[in-house]
Amino acid sequence: MSENKTAIWVGLFLILGIACFTFFAVWLGGNSLLRREGYNLYASFDSVSGLKHGTTVEVAGVVVGHVGKVKLNHEKMQARLQLQISDTSLALDEETVASIRTKGIIGERYVKLVPGAGERILKDGDSITETQSALELEDVIGKFLYSVGPK
Repeated sequence: MSENKTAIWVGLFLILGIACFTFFAVWLGGNSLLRREGYNLYASFDSVSGLKHGTTVEVAGVVVGHVGKVKLNHEKMQARLQLQISDTSLALDEETVASIRTKGIIGERYVKLVPGAGERILKDGDSITETQSALELEDVIGKFLYSVGPK
């Protein structure tokens, strides 16, 4: 009988320990598991070469979010990005332009947002219609070499 009580007490302390650990892990992690801050916008590009989940999204050089999902739109043959904007006070309008840029000459890629002067503010789930795909260095060099080649 006392062995059963001991087993019950050990089980209760184990469950209590796991509950405390989980609580503090969520609390120290910023409660991101309990609530979602920010909103999602979507943008389609002809090419997103070098972009992946977690890539930063910036406005005026300040990180305001990151890329969530990267999917292919099979009908339009374009890449569709989910932009997870974490700055809830950021009001982007319908004329916002999204472009894929490179930090430095051969640095990592990021998504640059340039707000426009539109009337309607984009809300969760809306799409940015004005986009500029990544400039491929190989394409630029190829065009340059082709234009200055023998004639």
